Amino acid sequence: MPDCREFLKRTSPHAGVKNLSCPLFLFHAEDDEKVAIAESAEFAKEVGKHNSAVTFVRTAKGGHYDAMLNEGIPKAIEWLKTLK
Repeated sequence: MPDCREFLKRTSPHAGVKNLSCPLFLFHAEDDEKVAIAESAEFAKEVGKHNSAVTFVRTAKGGHYDAMLNEGIPKAIEWLKTLK
């Protein structure tokens, strides 16, 4: 794909951090083997500079996939119920 790198830069969530004004829920397992938890923590910190409605939930175990199914989705549903 021509211009793939430019497209990825332009559409990355990092490119629009200042525009993320809606409530945001982030979830990450510390033992994720695909993405370092530091990436999500840094993203949450950056968004938090412009948006006070950021919730970042960490869990110790579950890897990249199982943690989301077993813990992340249920916590996100509970978080959604708290929004007005």
